[in-house]
Amino acid sequence: MRPDDRIQKCNAGQGFRWIVGASFLLQQGAGSLVGVGALWLLLSMVAVVPLIGQLILAVVTPLLTAGVLAAFDEISADRYPRSSILLAGWNRAKARPGLLLLGVWTIIGAMISLTFLASWLGSQFSEQALEAALQAPENLGAMIEQLTPGAGLYGAIAVVVLVVMGLYFAIPLAFFGEASPWSGVRASIKAIVINTPAFLVFGLGMALVVGAFIFVLISVVGLVSQLPGTLGMMLAQILILVLSMTLQIFLAGAQYLAFCDVFGWSAKAAD
Repeated sequence: MRPDDRIQKCNAGQGFRWIVGASFLLQQGAGSLVGVGALWLLLSMVAVVPLIGQLILAVVTPLLTAGVLAAFDEISADRYPRSSILLAGWNRAKARPGLLLLGVWTIIGAMISLTFLASWLGSQFSEQALEAALQAPENLGAMIEQLTPGAGLYGAIAVVVLVVMGLYFAIPLAFFGEASPWSGVRASIKAIVINTPAFLVFGLGMALVVGAFIFVLISVVGLVSQLPGTLGMMLAQILILVLSMTLQIFLAGAQYLAFCDVFGWSAKAAD
């Protein structure tokens, strides 16, 4: 069965359910997810490698995301996965090539988006003005104030939106359903369009969650950074990493529940 044929229509309220359900799954599997998050954070440190670190991270991110989705799949079936489940996407031979290609899709999308963005900026300012703005923060602020929306900006946003929509369900489809990258991307975009009301509610709910997260993060980091010496700054950096990873795992939990509803997946039924 093609991924497109498995798409189910969800009501708007289910978008809110994905957020609430993700919080329950996060609490239920907190012990297991701590290890998964720690390993994910450790592997993400590849981004600090000069020149190629960011590219490597972009390619393997769908693999790591699939591992977190696998962890939530285990938790929803009342099992408690080990941290090594993060590597499930790599260990599943049939899913691995597709997940890696989805990482390449991300890089291609980013390059196209940056091309649109560069075209938009180049149409408004000369190369010398851009270089001067980058060298002096006050010039950069003045330049930003003079920017006006244009086709290049809209094109960059459209590409980013399409890439995100394509990846959202393509990753679980590649991992759980062994769908090809292109069929997964196509089905993912189609599923989100069909379920626009649910995703609008989901998007609004997630905006509130992220807003609350940022408020808490700023408040806590502000308090911790007041500690004397370098201790405060060190603890603040650790807190930022830990809380950011917690948010990332929470988002993966909501993504898993959305996949279950939209494509009719059930961990218990798959046993």
